[in-house]
Amino acid sequence: VIFKRDNSTLYCNSAVQFPETKDVHAFGNVVIQEANGATVTADTLFYSSVNNTAEMRGRVVLIDKTTRVTTNRLFYNMETKEAYYLNKGKVEENQTILTSQKGFYRSYNKTIAFKGNVVLFDPKDQQTLKTDTMTYYTDSKDAYFHSYTEIISKSGKLI
Repeated sequence: VIFKRDNSTLYCNSAVQFPETKDVHAFGNVVIQEANGATVTADTLFYSSVNNTAEMRGRVVLIDKTTRVTTNRLFYNMETKEAYYLNKGKVEENQTILTSQKGFYRSYNKTIAFKGNVVLFDPKDQQTLKTDTMTYYTDSKDAYFHSYTEIISKSGKLI
């Protein structure tokens, strides 16, 4: 099944479209491809045409160039290209891995804001960073910490 809207294309195994609202519920191998190159995959999608938003569930993966976001439930605004998760997620950028309770991804300015049990592991420098709130800029690789932060080296030393 294929649906198109503006610069987005939705693929799935099966779907139900509600004619009165133009909402779509999609099931099985759900894929949204954006003209800008971003791709989101999931098991299930609930799309609201009024808000141009999608709630994606089950093995959700968002890929935008070098950034990969994985969670079990993702909310995605197809107009603003913003996505967020509220129940644990993982972000991978090159080999760096970051996990958090909540994450807010803004494709238009390449920022990701994290909240709750934020843990960043950098395999190159063998360091682990722990904080509660952080904003990361994917283009410049700059991170801003908004709460107490620990950086632990590979020897276990607090930096």
